[in-house]
Amino acid sequence: MSEQKTKLSIITPAFNPSQIEVDMYCTCVRQIIATIGQLYELSFIVVDDGSTNEIVLPKAFVENITVFRHETNRGKGEAIKTGIQNIQITDIVVYTDFDFPYILENLYDMVSLVEHKKAEIVVAKRSKFYFSKLPIQRKIISKLLLFVNRYLMGIQQYDTQGGLKAVHVKQVGYLLSTKSTGFLFEIEFIYGAQKARVNIVDYEVALREDVLIPSISWESIIKNVRALFVILLNRKD
Repeated sequence: MSEQKTKLSIITPAFNPSQIEVDMYCTCVRQIIATIGQLYELSFIVVDDGSTNEIVLPKAFVENITVFRHETNRGKGEAIKTGIQNIQITDIVVYTDFDFPYILENLYDMVSLVEHKKAEIVVAKRSKFYFSKLPIQRKIISKLLLFVNRYLMGIQQYDTQGGLKAVHVKQVGYLLSTKSTGFLFEIEFIYGAQKARVNIVDYEVALREDVLIPSISWESIIKNVRALFVILLNRKD
């Protein structure tokens, strides 16, 4: 009797991706299947978070990828929750950005840490090189969040916004219980799991050379700063 494979679900939220980004997503899926498809039972979930035009994947990928769609844009946190809620059976959940911004070896290593019970949640820790590539607006919000996480929230893995996490299925409840709908849900997620003494480790990730990091509007920064104050006010020490 063959040994049962670990079930691995990879969730990626998407909002108005370009055709180049869709092609890159498919290339990464193909590489993941070729590299670890013999080791894991893979499922790929895309959550279209209210894109203006429906995301259409090449026919060759229809069997490998499931797409769920929000009729309106509800935020990254809600998109990832939708992905998790539509998984039937899994052992490990990974979520990352639609363009797979980090080298795929990072993803494999983070999954392996969870599979071999060295961690229950693995958090991507961005390198200095990553921060040097950020547009000025993103640098400002990133530095603010690093300060808040470390000194006000007391989060040990204070780089919560790396956009790549590997989570044992038993711990996804901490993610589903978050109230933030945007990308700040990750602060609530890691803070709640840490308070419950879940085994969390960080893992330094490397940015892919061909990835472009878009800027973020000042309007979005102001909106998320307000959301951050709500998180700070509602935290339970």
